[in-house]
Amino acid sequence: QRERGRHVYFADAGRREILERAGARRASAFVVTLDAPTAAEHMVHAIKRINPQALILARAKDARHARRLAELG
Repeated sequence: QRERGRHVYFADAGRREILERAGARRASAFVVTLDAPTAAEHMVHAIKRINPQALILARAKDARHARRLAELG
């Protein structure tokens, strides 16, 4: 994608400065596909703080994790 002129980031998207640099305030949606439940929750929380109106599609480990993600938004 970089060869096509697109911005590509490989970093911890749970960090506010990374989300800011990637343009999270302007994004309409995010996809969270992390294997680690705690990291996924941290990322969802960080996204919601920066862009509360964005749609977040997140993969859950199990039903309990899905409920926790839903609680986060």
